[in-house]
Amino acid sequence: MGAICISSAQEDLNQARYSVALEQAYALVDSLPGEALVLFQAAHRIRPSDTLALQIAYLLNGLNRNEEASTVFGALTDSKNPEFRERARSAVIILDDMRRANRTPLWARTSTAALYDSRFEDGILWLTLQGGWHLNTARSLSATLTLGIDADTRSDGSLIMPEIYADNYILLAPGLRYLPFEGMTVDLQAGIAYNTKLWDGRPRTQGDVRAVLSYGTGIYPIPAVTESMRFSGSFFADAGGSVGYYSRYTNTISYIQGRGGVRCVEWGATALDLYARLDVAQDSKREFYNNSVEGGLGIRIIPNHAWSIFVMLEAKRGLYVGNSRVDSPYGSAYGTQRLILVWERPF
Repeated sequence: MGAICISSAQEDLNQARYSVALEQAYALVDSLPGEALVLFQAAHRIRPSDTLALQIAYLLNGLNRNEEASTVFGALTDSKNPEFRERARSAVIILDDMRRANRTPLWARTSTAALYDSRFEDGILWLTLQGGWHLNTARSLSATLTLGIDADTRSDGSLIMPEIYADNYILLAPGLRYLPFEGMTVDLQAGIAYNTKLWDGRPRTQGDVRAVLSYGTGIYPIPAVTESMRFSGSFFADAGGSVGYYSRYTNTISYIQGRGGVRCVEWGATALDLYARLDVAQDSKREFYNNSVEGGLGIRIIPNHAWSIFVMLEAKRGLYVGNSRVDSPYGSAYGTQRLILVWERPF
């Protein structure tokens, strides 16, 4: 009988501690999240629950303790609550991206695209692997080393193919990357290019200097990992531009791009988007293919948010602008369909 009374008293004491800890935690969650976290953890030790674990994970993330947050979210991916499972699986993907993007002092990334363009009946590969070492504590300045591979399916190495088809090379270039503020990137590179196919009397190897200023911004849906097919309707939009000098082409080339669309379907870690897109290109040499305005519609499939891979199919109409309207051998206007595979990922 005495043991039952002691057990009951202990349970009452734990309940009182649990209630006090929760009351204080919720009172402090906005003003003092660090102290609220300690109280939520105390309550969770007394009476574990997925609801408290989820609260603790979000607080850890808010306090930039993302390794701990990822561990807690990871444990919740098998929660019995389907809503908690979805939130946790989405958070694991986002935190993994953040972890890789914030590596220091050594970092690496790839920006790779494979494209088929019906206008030129050409398949094109742009592969870039870039590694860097942060040179300051703000991580805004890096020394970089870039490996680039450009190749296409139409070039034949005959020396007479136009540059738009025949740019096939391997590039190795040390350089500097500067991030003055969010979204803005300045890349300076000076390297050597090995031309895998020759044209227009170009030597097998040549120096390659690039100076590129780029900016991008956007609003995007949170990557979701759903239990079943869901029709989302979430809006997204992005815009960006770049201007760069390329010694390889003795040309300064500028691009501006804007896109807006809707995430239509989410199923597991897969998503399907529909969007409209506008692109403007201009260069200093007035090459017809670098001076155009394009608009069109596209569909994007994200096979798995964790892979950072996108497949896009676009149908576009374009106009050559300026002297390009006269110089183009294809007329002043054109239509094209493009199938694009993109892999953008920090390691």
